[in-house]
Amino acid sequence: MTDAASPVTTTIFKVVEATGLTPRTLRHWESEGLITSSRTGRTSPRTYDADQVARIRRVMDVRRMGFSIREVRDLLALEAAGDDGAPLATRMRMFNARAAAITEAQEELRRAACMVAEERLTLHRREAAGVCKVRSSLSASLVGEARA
Repeated sequence: MTDAASPVTTTIFKVVEATGLTPRTLRHWESEGLITSSRTGRTSPRTYDADQVARIRRVMDVRRMGFSIREVRDLLALEAAGDDGAPLATRMRMFNARAAAITEAQEELRRAACMVAEERLTLHRREAAGVCKVRSSLSASLVGEARA
């Protein structure tokens, strides 16, 4: 039975299982100041309270958007500062810049996909031309054998 005053905690192993992250990633994020954990002893596993588990998920989401560790740290600090004035405007600029970078990356991927498609078409045409040459020479040799 748990004490009502003690917060519910989750071990690093359960967080790893639930998120797909590695213990190394969680320890790195902790060393970078993105998350915090608790330990009851030097050899006991790290534990995270519900707020930290939510923060881990937030870090995962922001990292998935392509933000660097430094940018994640800055965003988390701005989110903690609230939605008044400068913090909100700064977050908006950061997300606008990220959206622009993602759009540019999408365009670059589209260009690369077109180049790959063109190369495949060229190779397909070369392959088809080679097959036709083989068939032509095979047909000619068969006709020659039939006459002989």
